[in-house]
Amino acid sequence: MTTELIATIRDVSIIALTVCLTVALILWTVWLFRLYRSAKRTVRNVEDMALIVRERVVEPLATIPPLMEIAQKALGFVQRLVSRERRNEEADRD
Repeated sequence: MTTELIATIRDVSIIALTVCLTVALILWTVWLFRLYRSAKRTVRNVEDMALIVRERVVEPLATIPPLMEIAQKALGFVQRLVSRERRNEEADRD
């Protein structure tokens, strides 16, 4: 009887452990699936925000360097004209 009792306890323990591990595996899988969906939604939101930032901030800022180059050339042209006029005035005074 003792051997049969030990064998029965062993069998019940194996069955209980198998059921617990199966339930844990199912719960873990469901949790991972929900985490995946949440992460996917978050990534989509971040991509949308990055697109908005690019459209409203980056693209308008991209026009600044060409404008600064044009302003620099215009300022250089004006400075050359002013210095040429000053040289002409100084030459006329001498």
